[in-house]
Amino acid sequence: MGTTDEDVKRGLSYLDKEDYENAFKTLLPCAKNGNIEAQSSIGMMYQLGLGIEREVGKAIEWLQAAADKGNGNAAHNLGTLYLTCEPDMPSDMKKSEYWYKKAKELGFIAGTDDWYES
Repeated sequence: MGTTDEDVKRGLSYLDKEDYENAFKTLLPCAKNGNIEAQSSIGMMYQLGLGIEREVGKAIEWLQAAADKGNGNAAHNLGTLYLTCEPDMPSDMKKSEYWYKKAKELGFIAGTDDWYES
């Protein structure tokens, strides 16, 4: 399978339809090829265990790859993961706050700005 923009769109469409098996199969090659939307989506799938086994370590890898390239949604998901990832790993308020602030810097708009205030 290729890793074109059409592949990413198709994978995101599968994700929207909750067809997680096909979403993962379609998006993973795109993520490995460096597409930040695919990386963010694969990270979120690992974070929540959507169609695959929940693996916090892999979620962090994929989400951080996307966040480091400017994806605000991935940064926000990292903030949430570091806040709520127990029992898989201890929560880390400093990392959570860092990623929530980074998400805001990257243009992510949350329902509340409580986490972003200094």
